[in-house]
Order: sequence, then C-alpha cells, then structure tokens
Amino acid sequence: MRRILIAAALISLAGPAAAQGWYADFAGAYNFFQEESIDDSRIFGGRGELAAHDGFAVTTALGYAWENGFRTEAELGYHRNGLEKVSGGAFGTKFTGDVDGHVDAISGMMNVLYDYDTSGSLTPYIGGGMGVADVSLVSDKLAVDDSDVVFAYQFMGGVRYALTDNLGMRLGYRYFATSTPVIQGSKGDYGTHNIELGFTVGF
Repeated sequence: MRRILIAAALISLAGPAAAQGWYADFAGAYNFFQEESIDDSRIFGGRGELAAHDGFAVTTALGYAWENGFRTEAELGYHRNGLEKVSGGAFGTKFTGDVDGHVDAISGMMNVLYDYDTSGSLTPYIGGGMGVADVSLVSDKLAVDDSDVVFAYQFMGGVRYALTDNLGMRLGYRYFATSTPVIQGSKGDYGTHNIELGFTVGF
C-alpha cells in the first residue's frame, strides 16, 4: 500500500505532459548582437567592424506537435539592435567612431523541434529552422538606409514547464543568423544570441 501511495504522489507531481495537436507560441527575447566584419566595396580595400548594443526580439509561431515527440512550426520574428560603433579603414588606416541608428531583421522561418518526454511537467527541447530574413540598417551618421532579403537559419533549445493541460511556459536559448546581406554596397554577416521567455498555448 505504501508503494502505491508513493507512486500516486509521484504521478500527481509529474503534472500534464505535452499533448499532440495544434499550438501557438509567443516569445520575447533579450539578444546580444555579434560584432561583425564589414567588407565595403565602395572603398577599394575597405574593411571594418560593426558593433551594436544589446537588443530584443519577438517571435510568434503556429505549430503541430506529433505523437513521436517532434514538432513542426511556421514562425514570424522581429529582431532589433541599436548601433554602437563602427571601425575600419583601408590599406592600414584605422578609425573608430560612435554611430546612431539600428539594425533590424524581420524573419519568416520553418522550424523542426523535438521534445524529450520526461513524463513530468518539465520538457526539454531542441530544434532548428530555416527561412528568409529582411535585414535592414538605418543610420543618419553613416548615411545608410537600406535592406536586403537573405537566407536565415537558427538553432534553439530550452525547457518548457506545463502550467495546465493546454498552457506551457518556456525558457530557452536561440542562435539566429543569416547569409551575408549587402547593405548599400557593404557586405557583413548578421547573427544574434537570444535568451527568450515564451508561452505555448494548445488548442
């Protein structure tokens, strides 16, 4: 009898597991912009670095959780960082200066994720996605206001906690990056590290 009571108590503490079916996910993130190299084709031999302040990101996704633990989803995202400084030059010259403006990315992604079944309230997950992003850079000081649509990819992982049968809260990490956008004659990579808090609603 004692073993039965202990087992029942453990089951009650386990809580609801992730259910199969449709869901919506909403998340906000604090992000860190990678300092990126710039190749300026307007200046022969021109190279530099672009740095940006920490920023934010928001994502929303519609997905389907399969019985085998996999999830597939379509996601829209927005990432924004204020510009901090730019450094560069040509043929050994070097300058560094503060700049105004911001760098943004509006993304559309298709993701595949996998939930590890723990039979409890906490569910670890990993995943990745591919899609496109419209990367834009705006700065009065640099006289730049341009954008480029490029290939985008991301990797994510974290843990979700089941609040109810249909509502979960998650904490995760996401690396979001793109192929090289060309912004007003300059080429530079784009990448951010994101710490995100989200909510998943099943229906």
